[in-house]
Amino acid sequence: MVNPNVAKKLFKGASASHSSVSR
Repeated sequence: MVNPNVAKKLFKGASASHSSVSR
């Protein structure tokens, strides 16, 4: 889908921001 770096950053950010909103 997207670059691993971007995906990781997004995933980390989402996890830190919303722990029960994204996925």
